[in-house]
Amino acid sequence: MKNLATELFDIETERPIETGLFRFGLGLLAYETIGGTYLFFVDELNMFDMMTLFGHIACGFLFAIPCIMFLIRSTQYRRIFAQALYSTVLIATSVVMLYTFFSGIILTFVGVTKHRLFWWSHIIASALTVLGFLYYITRTVTLVLDNSRLQLRTILRKKIWPVSYQVVGVCGTILLATGMSVYLHTEPPKFKDRAAFGGAYALTREKNFGSNWGVGSTVVTEDGKILNEEYFVNSKSCGRSGCHPDIFDQWKDSIHYRTPNPVFRGPETALMERERLAANGKVPLCGGCHMPVEFVAGIVKTGERRKSFDEFEGVSCIYCHAIQSVTKMKGERNWAFLEPPSRYPFAFSDSPLGTFINSTLINAKPEFHKKTYMKDLYKEVDFCTACHKKLVYTSWSNSVYNDRKHPEDRKICSDCHMKRVAVSDDISADEEGTVADHRYLAGNVFIPGLYGLDEMVALQEEFMKDEKIALSILAPDEVVPGSKVRFAVRMANIGVGHTYPAGASADIVESWLEVRLIDDENRTVMQYGTTDAEGDLDEDATYIYRIAPFDANGDPLGYTVHHSWLFRSHEEFVIHPKEFDEYDFEFDLAELRTNKISIEAVARYRSVSKAFADFYYGGEKKVRITDVATQSFEIAVKEALTSDERPVYSKNGAEIEEGLRKSAFVLPPGFKLTKTEPRDEDGLASTETAAITEKLEASLGR
Repeated sequence: MKNLATELFDIETERPIETGLFRFGLGLLAYETIGGTYLFFVDELNMFDMMTLFGHIACGFLFAIPCIMFLIRSTQYRRIFAQALYSTVLIATSVVMLYTFFSGIILTFVGVTKHRLFWWSHIIASALTVLGFLYYITRTVTLVLDNSRLQLRTILRKKIWPVSYQVVGVCGTILLATGMSVYLHTEPPKFKDRAAFGGAYALTREKNFGSNWGVGSTVVTEDGKILNEEYFVNSKSCGRSGCHPDIFDQWKDSIHYRTPNPVFRGPETALMERERLAANGKVPLCGGCHMPVEFVAGIVKTGERRKSFDEFEGVSCIYCHAIQSVTKMKGERNWAFLEPPSRYPFAFSDSPLGTFINSTLINAKPEFHKKTYMKDLYKEVDFCTACHKKLVYTSWSNSVYNDRKHPEDRKICSDCHMKRVAVSDDISADEEGTVADHRYLAGNVFIPGLYGLDEMVALQEEFMKDEKIALSILAPDEVVPGSKVRFAVRMANIGVGHTYPAGASADIVESWLEVRLIDDENRTVMQYGTTDAEGDLDEDATYIYRIAPFDANGDPLGYTVHHSWLFRSHEEFVIHPKEFDEYDFEFDLAELRTNKISIEAVARYRSVSKAFADFYYGGEKKVRITDVATQSFEIAVKEALTSDERPVYSKNGAEIEEGLRKSAFVLPPGFKLTKTEPRDEDGLASTETAAITEKLEASLGR
């Protein structure tokens, strides 16, 4: 056998480029091993960690060099040593290295969330590669010592140490580049200079915006700091392909995306006019919920032009998912932010390369992203209550849906308003391919209609009609001509988890029961709760479900302007969960000539009242009426009853009343079936002063 050391040295000297690439590959292998091991065990990522992750991925593309060079070098060494075990291990190591390389490249583009087993195979292959290299190094040195006159000290001095220095040099260079990238990488500041607000603007537990800002929110930040809005917008980055495009599209159709909508701006204008007339200067606003990004960033100021929802995205993805706790259950934006959430590198980049790198880093190490933006808090009622407490939470908390004795029957907000829906391309989908619906379906069809979102309108109506409200009719099967007939209609809340209607805007919502009696020629002969051709409802003769608000003096605030900032008390005209109201009606057949009477009952709903829409839109916007439940009953009119006794009563919709409670509702006097069409009235007058109304109408262009 030749002198092994001589043969090995000949390979080193005769192929200098090959040798250099081989040693560079060893450096890459060392860096990838150290960086990968570190990233495997770290959970909280700072900017250096994120740049290390970026370096690990970038160097992974260069990992082809050690793969190729080791394959070449191991082939040469196997020929020299000609040992079966040695050759087998080197071949296996070459194969595993290639698998590590290709699996890493694939994971770069597909991410690890949906490919955990594949990711684990990459980790295991990486570990086997390191073990194979350790075997290669130690066994090669051992074979040289056994088959040559060289001493270990000589091999260390001539080969091992020079190679080690080069490997350390490669690792050090990459680490230096990582450190420089951290230093050079720039992001917007997380906080704004409070001095720019004159010191009167602070987000603290005690008060927001100083003495001149009064009510509106109790958002809490670290030391009351003002947050930079740039960390809460650009939600389109969440909707990139391979991330959350389906959820993003759902959210774009939702009311949350359009919280600073025209329905909000109308009452806001009324509020600002009222405060200006009172010479109060700065005013408290409702921006904590409707414009939360602007609110925490200090953009909400009296007289300042409002940003469009396209720029500030209403309740943005990141704003909701950055909330760290709910401080109080008061419905006054009681959130806590320690600081804006940390973002992966290039989160603020608009370039295709920057957005690709950002998405790649998130998909490569998603645990930190998930920990930052997905907390158990988001699955609890407390989270929603920060905005949706008023006239919602108390009703739910006292209902059968929050019965602690039967937790299996407990339902929370998301069980109804964020049901699981199937998606096609969303990384957060569960094993069934579903996500929580971020359209937050509820009862508002007016706002989607303003923006031409016909599909969203249809979904909202489908939601309202899906076993929320139900009707049943109790009436005689047959009657004789000329008799007086009594019947009852029951309107039941069978599926709404709180009062029906509910919410801070329940003073401008309208729901009512419509009843028509139709003869055998399909003519309406009597009616209750009908609207005229203009959509006006006779409010003096119709019981309307809504909230009647009162101010601090107990004076009614009316139903037109929506004075939510003045609410101090209210009277409820609602149906509580699992209860029903019973309407007792009577009609006289004395003047009717018909063989049958059909009773048609409809539960009707308007997202905003016609009076509200007419006031703010000057009659230009038609308010859609949704029929959330219907029921019918047919009474035969015969000369003689089949039974000689009293009329036999039957019920349509009886099955809905199982387990329901009858409310204390009594239809007020004067609310009865009539033979005349409802009167044609204008919308309700504003309850504001004449001066406020005049200014407000001027601001609305009238």
